[in-house]
Amino acid sequence: MSFNIIENPEWQTAFRNLRPGFEPFIPSRKQLSESLLNNEYVRIKEQIDMQIAKAKFYSLMTDGWSNIY
Repeated sequence: MSFNIIENPEWQTAFRNLRPGFEPFIPSRKQLSESLLNNEYVRIKEQIDMQIAKAKFYSLMTDGWSNIY
């Protein structure tokens, strides 16, 4: 989904209905794609790093899926 959807008035109305506490702040697509996304990345990465640091064992799993016909 493109970040420009956040500027769509219908999407903003739906967002306000789902999260009334967010009023009056609905970020611009620039805020969303830059600072907010970067801040969320850092927040999640810190949580993951703490979980990894506490882990006694590690497991790695990959998926070899491909959409080539």
